[in-house]
Amino acid sequence: MSESKSKIESKYKNPTLKTGLLIVLAYAAYLFAMAKIIGVPYDQVADSNENLIKGILIPVGLGSILLYGLTKYLGWTDVFSEKHKLRQKWFWVVPAAILVLVVLNFIRAFDINPDSNLSLPLIALCTLLVGFTEELLTRGLLLKAARSTVSEKKALLIVVVVFGLLHGMNGLLGQEAGTTISQVVSTMPFAIYMYIALRVGGSLWLPIVLHMLWDMSLLASGSINDNSVMEQYQEDNPMQALIAIVAQFTLYASAIGGLIVTGNKKFDPDYEKTQK
Repeated sequence: MSESKSKIESKYKNPTLKTGLLIVLAYAAYLFAMAKIIGVPYDQVADSNENLIKGILIPVGLGSILLYGLTKYLGWTDVFSEKHKLRQKWFWVVPAAILVLVVLNFIRAFDINPDSNLSLPLIALCTLLVGFTEELLTRGLLLKAARSTVSEKKALLIVVVVFGLLHGMNGLLGQEAGTTISQVVSTMPFAIYMYIALRVGGSLWLPIVLHMLWDMSLLASGSINDNSVMEQYQEDNPMQALIAIVAQFTLYASAIGGLIVTGNKKFDPDYEKTQK
């Protein structure tokens, strides 16, 4: 009996793409079930503090505990530290550009929604949980699993596609089809930005914090669906619009650069040993 149990544990504790995809599917199913049980439509999550608590804090908070517990159980906690850092230091423009857009989003939030009743500390906590779970799930567990099976470039593309498709679930939770499609498409480049942040920073915590700040800046304006930075700034703020466009195109160019420099080789699982 113990030998059979040991074989099963060994099968799933050893990272494989199949295991990574099963974890993603299980977490998506959990979130979907919780959303249906709690009953807050996705497009109403940012309408009130109560909706934030029910729609994000409770399900994602519990989900973060479960996901981290699974990470510990599998022995995959090394996902929080990225060994394969990018040598091209200019990729630091990605975190910088995201921070610029975050600041602009907050300025815009206070302009269009100065009397918001949403609690900023609550928004911060909710978005921290979202950033933690989504980054741990995709740029952490799934990337580790994919790396064990395919080349780095294929692993990146798998993570990008899966991250986008995960947001397609919002269409089943009350979001309009057109908005959902737009969100799926726009989150794919975002997945590349977070991947670059992971590899340039050498830690999963950098994309976690960037992800949190980005979502927080959107929620601060009472929005969770506004993914097109180009459309966020009015004609009466030409300087903000110009800065946003420059930052956005910097991100696009960096994403292309990231795809180019990401090699077709499979990362050596004994990488750390070979570097000593």
